[in-house]
Amino acid sequence: MLILFVCTGNICRSVMAKYLLLSKLSPVAKEWLLVDSCGTGVCYHGIASKGAMDVLAEWGLNADDHLAKNIDGEILNRADLILTMSEGHRRIAERIMGERSAKVFLLSEFAKNLKEMNLQRGTFSLREDLESGEEIEDPFGKDEQVYRRIRDKIDGYIEAIVDKIPLK
Repeated sequence: MLILFVCTGNICRSVMAKYLLLSKLSPVAKEWLLVDSCGTGVCYHGIASKGAMDVLAEWGLNADDHLAKNIDGEILNRADLILTMSEGHRRIAERIMGERSAKVFLLSEFAKNLKEMNLQRGTFSLREDLESGEEIEDPFGKDEQVYRRIRDKIDGYIEAIVDKIPLK
């Protein structure tokens, strides 16, 4: 199963989401789950922003191997689940996906509505009464306090998802 996080430049929010999720997965979950990220407006294929790397490093996480990449049909088609940071990102992914866009959600919306995730089958189930999600602010160009606040918000949503992944 591949989970894909999407933001704008693929240097802040989606990077933090990717490494936060990877850090929380059990060894069993890592056998079944791949995690990646991309951006809707990548300007250069460089590394994560200094702010994102710094606040991840505060928690012992290293994103040095990250290289930004643009969203495209190939990466979206490989993904079993696409989690975006904003409605704009969602609309872009849905437009590219067309009829297959049922696997595109706001990260916050998915975390709030997830009932269970089966990594072996590459499936997930959601509550019937879907609760709407919120967009996650872009911290690019802002100070470390903003990056920390965004990291913590993303981490809360990631925790909600990890809690629904069976350990067996």
